[in-house]
Amino acid sequence: MRGFNDPSIDAVYSDLVYVAQADVTRVTRLYSSMIFSPSLIRYGFMLPHPTFYARKDCYRKYGLYKDDYKVAADFELITRFIKNNVVCKRLPEITVVMREGGVSSGGMISRFKQNFEVVRACRENGIYTNLFLILMKVPYKLLTLSTRWFISR
Repeated sequence: MRGFNDPSIDAVYSDLVYVAQADVTRVTRLYSSMIFSPSLIRYGFMLPHPTFYARKDCYRKYGLYKDDYKVAADFELITRFIKNNVVCKRLPEITVVMREGGVSSGGMISRFKQNFEVVRACRENGIYTNLFLILMKVPYKLLTLSTRWFISR
């Protein structure tokens, strides 16, 4: 992968495109990694985790996914890596095309569980947050959903 040509880079991430479950030719959403910043983790923002690739040494040094997380194991892992100063580089391109769906998009109950796990992940990694701060991302999410509506038209 292009970002790994530089030995000082530990991990890379990029943009992701969602396509319709029944029609992979119909783009429904662009998940841009452009706005991501480590300072946004406390608000529950995460880079598009399917686009995140880290060197094997990062997993050896900081651990694997924690299987006691049901919905936010990816959030916790990336938060732990970033908190431990893993050097991440954004690739300004789309590297993943993915169908809509999955555990974290399974409705209100799933979102509720995810938000509690995000708070837990932050606390376990020494990042101050609370449910109120996590819920502050809702207006941004609504904006991306409206963008999704316009794309699907």
